[in-house]
Amino acid sequence: MIADFISPIAGSYIAQDLGCRWSILLAAIVFGFFSFLLLVVYRETCAVIILKRKAKRLQKESMDGKQYRSKHQARVDATTIIESVMKPLHILIQSPILMLTTSYMTIKYVLVSFILAKITETMESTYPNVFSRGSIGLKFLSLAIGNTIALIFYSLTSDRYMIHLQKKKGEAFEAESRLIHLLLAAIILPMGVLIYGWSSEFQVQYIVPLIGTTVAGSSMTLSTIPIEIYVVDVYKIHASSAIGAGVIFHAFAGAFLALTDPPLYQGFGYSWSDSVLALIAALFIPPLGLLMRYGD
Repeated sequence: MIADFISPIAGSYIAQDLGCRWSILLAAIVFGFFSFLLLVVYRETCAVIILKRKAKRLQKESMDGKQYRSKHQARVDATTIIESVMKPLHILIQSPILMLTTSYMTIKYVLVSFILAKITETMESTYPNVFSRGSIGLKFLSLAIGNTIALIFYSLTSDRYMIHLQKKKGEAFEAESRLIHLLLAAIILPMGVLIYGWSSEFQVQYIVPLIGTTVAGSSMTLSTIPIEIYVVDVYKIHASSAIGAGVIFHAFAGAFLALTDPPLYQGFGYSWSDSVLALIAALFIPPLGLLMRYGD
């Protein structure tokens, strides 16, 4: 997440000194290097794949002709492939919980995308004497700082909170208890959007809208991590299909909702359009609270 905001900062200075072509070329070089590194050093973590590989290894090492098979091992044919491709869609349609969390992630994705798309134009037009062509990329630091703060906060509080609940509830511990950070993220997201939109409208000191984007950035991490962990806990062996369904849904929905960006800002202006988006995000707070309380 942090890389999404650090790269525009570097890109703005590279474009200023070396030109736009080099900013794209260097990004491709870095991406290619780390993609190769990922293929070389990244280890498999999926339990199904690990068990299948273990069964094959034991079969090869067996000297008595004993058959070893993973309980997840099955014949792969065209029907199996089609079912696997359609499984994310089936899970999404049949699970109101997944539909709720995925819809919220979509709204969060759209809100942050709107901020990223408009922040350069907003800061340049509202504060023309503050940022140069190179330093304009520094505004993305606010989102990176927000993500970092949220990550540190989550790391310090998540395990302690889970241990406390397990000691308190014992076997009655529920996966929905992990959503406490998601609820906090749902509350602060509209606050950050409102601070950003209205402070820019009234041309308040430039640090104020950046505080708003910092709050919005914090909401990104505080919502993404607990939702993914919750989905893994709930769907277990089908977690990859559930996560895949969420990614596909919010990618497609986010692409179409992004088309509302120009007419929305042209019709209402920055402040009121951000208020509309913040209101939509705030509408998810009650159902997410109910999910945390009664989701099991």
